[in-house]
Amino acid sequence: NQQITAGTKAEVAHKYGVRIVEKYAFHDAAIVFTQEPYILIICTEEYKKDQNSTVVFKEIARLTEELHEMIH
Repeated sequence: NQQITAGTKAEVAHKYGVRIVEKYAFHDAAIVFTQEPYILIICTEEYKKDQNSTVVFKEIARLTEELHEMIH
């Protein structure tokens, strides 16, 4: 509940993942259940254990929800 889920008021079904190869990669993919549901996928090169790494997920989710509400 720290990534996309934390940035939206809507119900969300999501799956996050971490991949560590050359760089850390932290991702979250979600179906956001609004009146007009949408899919949001965020892929980063951030590591989840950094306390600031979830900020980008929350902000993108919040801005996406705001834009989605304006369109629909």
